[in-house]
Amino acid sequence: RRSFRYFGNLIKMMPPRITFFGTPEYSIIVANTLFEAGFTLVCIVTKPPRPVGRKQLPTPTPMAKWSNSKKLPTILLPGSSEKPWLFADESEITKQVINYRPDILISADYTQKIPMELVKQTKLGGLNVHPSLLPAYRGPAPVPWAILNGETETGVSIVTLSEHFDSGIVISQEKDSILPTDTSNILLKRLFEIGAALIVKILPSFT
Repeated sequence: RRSFRYFGNLIKMMPPRITFFGTPEYSIIVANTLFEAGFTLVCIVTKPPRPVGRKQLPTPTPMAKWSNSKKLPTILLPGSSEKPWLFADESEITKQVINYRPDILISADYTQKIPMELVKQTKLGGLNVHPSLLPAYRGPAPVPWAILNGETETGVSIVTLSEHFDSGIVISQEKDSILPTDTSNILLKRLFEIGAALIVKILPSFT
């Protein structure tokens, strides 16, 4: 007969239920690493399809395509027309995500601000994978700026979601050299690969 302590320890060992926020290919690197590591992605939040090409055909984001290939629930809600870095309806995204009962929110290369009300209602809050050594190079284009400024070193930060972009508590960082042959695309891919491995490593202790 198993004791209550056994079941308590079992619950502690259970991986957190994750809602993942992402849009481009770099987001997929992190989401897929979490998925393959056995973490439960209860839903994916990404942007709605947008017109692409000469015919302006509505095209899903790379993150939406990946999510659909894994048969994961996907939430598509538009941004504000006046302030595109915000959701058009923060209460709606909060309601929809909470319905999936995530333990933690994780974002990677997602340019819309995740509502603090949603963060507060999520058991473990949220983490963002940011491709710079915060507080250096906050904002949406840290890698191009680091290369343009002639930096020889950068890295990845795992930071808590906060009221302002990239201003939360830095949970973990890992440095990486900027090589003479690096382009923004090459370096971003490498940094998100490092960030994906880092967040998989720290999640058990974070929970």
